[in-house]
Amino acid sequence: MRIEIKKFREESVSLSAVIKDMRKRAMNKKKALTTMAACGLVAALGVGGTMAYLTDSEQTTNTFTIGKVKIDVQEPGWDTTDKNNNNIPDKAEDVVPNQELAKNPLIENTGSNSAVVFLKVTVPTKYVTQVADDGTVSKDGRKSQEIFYFKDVADAQNQERNNFDANWQELVDEEVQDTGATASKDGVRTYVFGYKTKLLKGQKTSSLFDKIQMKNVIEDEILPDSANDIKVEGFAIQSEEILDKTGKDLTDELTTANLKTIYDIFIKQGTSYDAAHGTTTGHDYSGNEKDANTNNSKDVHGNNR
Repeated sequence: MRIEIKKFREESVSLSAVIKDMRKRAMNKKKALTTMAACGLVAALGVGGTMAYLTDSEQTTNTFTIGKVKIDVQEPGWDTTDKNNNNIPDKAEDVVPNQELAKNPLIENTGSNSAVVFLKVTVPTKYVTQVADDGTVSKDGRKSQEIFYFKDVADAQNQERNNFDANWQELVDEEVQDTGATASKDGVRTYVFGYKTKLLKGQKTSSLFDKIQMKNVIEDEILPDSANDIKVEGFAIQSEEILDKTGKDLTDELTTANLKTIYDIFIKQGTSYDAAHGTTTGHDYSGNEKDANTNNSKDVHGNNR
């Protein structure tokens, strides 16, 4: 019996050892599971953190506004009074040789961007004979020529020559000298000028001229009821980032050559230009030129409409 008891005890010891071993293993397994769970949590956090880093973003939107080149051509000195409502200002009716009239075209920048600006003046030419103030007939006789002088406000009446403002550069290569008037048909002469400085928003140019004077010509040679219009057109183009073939910005220096190139770019971009007559086909200023030709936000005197 003792033996059996002893055996029992031995078995008990062995069972206890087994139980202890099982408990130890269970604890180790629990620790392992806990450790694994913790590692899993770390891994999960690690994945979660990585996912947040990869997907978290802050969106930045850069908003730009597109600039606008807008100008108004004005003639503050031009008297538009028309009492007889025939669409010809009263002071421009029945003009006689040597008579002077106030006419001072300028450009105001009414857009949001600075601009390089140009003025084109188109005048008729007549087949007439010029006469000196003392009545002497010109030795050139009857020929195609302009019948108006463009003058500065300080010029005397007998100072009979063109006198354009020094702030404007004449672009002779862009002009039509004379299409040639005949006894039965008027001709056309154009002048083109570029302003020598950039015109900032809200600024005005100086006037290209201040008054006009009719030449002393034999009136009977002028075709009856012929048009004697002096047409002034203003053009504008952005004053920055106009590049030549080398990448140089032409607006850095508004030299005669650069103004000419800019004007060429402007015309090519926006018009169908008839070089022989100095006109644009149908006066259809498309694209930039149409937009910039005149804003018409102000009247001829510069007052808001």
